[in-house]
Amino acid sequence: MPRHISTVLDIDKESDKWTVLIQVVERNHIQYTRKAPPRRIQRFMLTDAQGTKVSAAAYENCIRLFRNLLVPYQRYYISGATIINAVPTYKVSEYPYSWVLHYSTLIERYLEPIPPMLPCPFTFDNFSDAHKHAESDITLISVKALVIYAFLKKETTPDSVTRDFLIVNEEKKLMLLTLWNEFQEYEGNILANTIATAPMIFAMRVKVSTFNSLSLTTIGLSCILINPPVHDELPLREWYSIHKDEVKILLEAKAYKDPEFLLPPPNQEHIKTIHDALISFGTIQIGS
Repeated sequence: MPRHISTVLDIDKESDKWTVLIQVVERNHIQYTRKAPPRRIQRFMLTDAQGTKVSAAAYENCIRLFRNLLVPYQRYYISGATIINAVPTYKVSEYPYSWVLHYSTLIERYLEPIPPMLPCPFTFDNFSDAHKHAESDITLISVKALVIYAFLKKETTPDSVTRDFLIVNEEKKLMLLTLWNEFQEYEGNILANTIATAPMIFAMRVKVSTFNSLSLTTIGLSCILINPPVHDELPLREWYSIHKDEVKILLEAKAYKDPEFLLPPPNQEHIKTIHDALISFGTIQIGS
């Protein structure tokens, strides 16, 4: 008997004996929950063929059950996950639930020579808007870019390793992207080993830092998608092939450190007098 395949939107807390064919969008690094006692957690973002995204998570010993499964961009049949209300932070689509993966969850690889293009939508921020979110731990940004240069990795402390990469997009802006610890060890090594191909990345939920005037850096919530199967890749690569020499000039000029290149001039309505600025900070009284 052929199995019945549901969509993500078909599944709720009352669903029983369901199976969904999903494609893995993101596979995050293992972290610890904030609530005491802290527990190990690994998060995933999945999508069905209709493009509906759902967040999923495995905890503690259940993480090892899926260490060889749920590989990014591959497709799997999944059933038997526990359905819970999605925490707003991890609600990734109109679907109101998240899935918890455990010992009773069945995951079976969908055999195919090449997985299809990711059907889900992505939203990206412009490099030129990054300064608006500088040093914010709340407003993170996501960017699509090509990685064109890898610096040497650095040991910042005995327990911390970082590696800087230069990325560029159609805005013809170069920015530093810093990968920390497990991001450097995994995605950083892949990018460094394939840097000659200018791999495309989706840097999801990265923090804007004021290091080197303006740069991007990974945090626990971040995810780096390397060469995701999407239709957006070809236009970006065509743009780069046309403007490669111009990008090289910017690289040699170290434009990624130049605040005049990274930071746009302020709009007239954003310029304040010293008097008005002090009032806004509450340091003087009006009329003083």
